[in-house]
Amino acid sequence: MRTATTGGFDMYDAFFFDCDGVITNKRAQVDSQVIFEAYRHAHSGRKIAFVTGRSLDWFSKNLIPAIERFNPTPEEKRRFFFIGEYGNRWLSFSGGTLAHGSDDSLAVPEKVRTAVRNEMHRFPYLSFDETKESFISIEVRHERLVSPQAEREAQRQIDEARGAFAAKFPQLVAIRTLYAVDVMGKGVGKAAATRRALELMGSVSQALVIGDSEIDLEMGEELRRKGIEFDFYYVGEGQIPRPSFPVKKAPGLYAEGTLEVLRGVR
Repeated sequence: MRTATTGGFDMYDAFFFDCDGVITNKRAQVDSQVIFEAYRHAHSGRKIAFVTGRSLDWFSKNLIPAIERFNPTPEEKRRFFFIGEYGNRWLSFSGGTLAHGSDDSLAVPEKVRTAVRNEMHRFPYLSFDETKESFISIEVRHERLVSPQAEREAQRQIDEARGAFAAKFPQLVAIRTLYAVDVMGKGVGKAAATRRALELMGSVSQALVIGDSEIDLEMGEELRRKGIEFDFYYVGEGQIPRPSFPVKKAPGLYAEGTLEVLRGVR
């Protein structure tokens, strides 16, 4: 597998990004410099996929307006693909307008959503994300992160919530991300979302993947199953657990690390 180096020549024709902690800062705000680099690569002809658990509402309010600030042409817009809710929801540009897609075959039952809502009083630093339609997402209340102590308490509650809901709903999967716990049907995840992205993108031969957590490894694993060459950069803290393929550690963390990697790609 080829490994890219900053400043080196490459033959990538597609990029795959996680969102939280990769194109956003630690306050979950989209980093405009990272988005400019993504736009620059779309302008050069590369396909750009954002692969996340985030909702279409989040894309529409945060990411798409950030891209449109650079006045992309209709052809450039068609190179962007927004894969939300781990592949259960998606957006892509068609004829200059956004086309929506959905798949509810693995959606979480409403009775489970109600049961989780009823438990939220236990986690005052977390909130139930009502914008997610096909699974449950419990996210940090970022307005409460006013001190390092508050940050630590929020992280503790994320861990506690994940353990509690994994035990309560063994028929589902509870995963932890940087600032959330996602409860979803088995078979939903970054691998399924990457398959969805590939269906929309068409031919991909060599890809750059950037993630910041263990679940992001599924993007690389799915590309490998499809026989697609890729380089994976990790922008999270610490060592990435149990990689099954080569992983490069970015020089910086989170959006700063993503920016450094993208600026090194011609």
